[in-house]
Amino acid sequence: MSNVQANAITPNKTYTGQPLETVRASGMPTGTTITFSWEEGGQTKTESYTATAAQASYDGAKITAAGNYTVTVTFALEGYGTETRTVPVTVNKATVELPEIATASMRYYQGYTYTGVQVDADSSQYNYSGTYQAVDAGTYTVTLTLEDADNYRWGAAPSAAANRVTINGGTAEIRWTI
Repeated sequence: MSNVQANAITPNKTYTGQPLETVRASGMPTGTTITFSWEEGGQTKTESYTATAAQASYDGAKITAAGNYTVTVTFALEGYGTETRTVPVTVNKATVELPEIATASMRYYQGYTYTGVQVDADSSQYNYSGTYQAVDAGTYTVTLTLEDADNYRWGAAPSAAANRVTINGGTAEIRWTI
């Protein structure tokens, strides 16, 4: 049993909205019970498998949320005792790209509607408030708020607009001018 191994399948996975197998257990004799356990969302989660001769490794610890985890893998076989391995796992937040932002101040033409930020009004990833289109000259602000800031983060602002974008956690504030 001293040859058993437990390793992160991919050290840094990215949240997908689906359960992600994060740890691979291997090197155990047939009949070994393999138990993956970890804390997620304030609950202890476990998965157990029994090793067969036909399967050399087992993937488990199906994590469903972004965060840092410690997965404990326990190998138990009657007559051989128990071995335990711990594996650090990171599931990164997925990136939501900022909508297109006007690159510079726009020249004012009376009666023309300007779009400073190409907000997706039907987005399921964020809500918006403020002014993303305007007719009159002035400076406007649009605030975008992620629906699920626990699992998503904003991408970087385009370099031409970086000084007009403020990101604070799940909120992005964009200033634009006509």
